[in-house]
Amino acid sequence: MHKRIFADLHKRIFADLHKNIVVKAMGKISIMIPDDLEKEFRDEVARRFGFRKGSMSKALEEAIRLWIEINRKNSNITHNTDRVSGDELVKCFDECKGLYFS
Repeated sequence: MHKRIFADLHKRIFADLHKNIVVKAMGKISIMIPDDLEKEFRDEVARRFGFRKGSMSKALEEAIRLWIEINRKNSNITHNTDRVSGDELVKCFDECKGLYFS
């Protein structure tokens, strides 16, 4: 009797949990950057987030969101539709480093 009640309760709990689970689709991007930039970025990520799993992804997500935000603001001001070069991107990150890595 108790086993059956426990089994029913177990099914109900996991059915409710399953309804509330949201699967987040994740993209994957492979990039090549200069070694010195990679080292500097990894050092900053380790300093800010530690060596925990997902630290690099978290930092890169922040960096990409920041880059998008800055470029949207710049395009609204200058109406410039040209792509931003890698050097401009590095400069942008350097200027914003104090905001996010202090």
